[in-house]
Amino acid sequence: MGIALRWLLIVVWLAAPVRAGADATPCLPPGIPALSTLVRMGGHGRTVLARSESIGDEVIWQQVGAWTSYWGPAPGFAVQYMLIAIGGEIAVVDDHPYDQDPAWYDTGMVSSDGDYVHRGSPTCQWKRFPARGVRPQGPQPKT
Repeated sequence: MGIALRWLLIVVWLAAPVRAGADATPCLPPGIPALSTLVRMGGHGRTVLARSESIGDEVIWQQVGAWTSYWGPAPGFAVQYMLIAIGGEIAVVDDHPYDQDPAWYDTGMVSSDGDYVHRGSPTCQWKRFPARGVRPQGPQPKT
């Protein structure tokens, strides 16, 4: 194994979230099956903006890494769940990725107006977004 690959593995290992026990299961919204009963069908990473703090009317944003993953009942079946994780913690769960039903969000990871929360932590208090199309997107231009 090359030196660069070893360093990459060490960095990934150090950046992984620390959980309470090796088999700690993530908290999921009501009606969502345990991930251990599903098959991961792909995913991709991206950088998003998260609300860091507010000073008066000014909002400070931070870039954070997010991971979107897709889950289904078995290989070859349609994706049934889309999860968005920030810092290794599940922030958004869409249990109807192909229709107009709104997704779930963890109130400790996403604000009520749809912004990701920088250094948020899961509360296991799940709410649905008010309407389809309202999803965490980071700062929006003021109109």
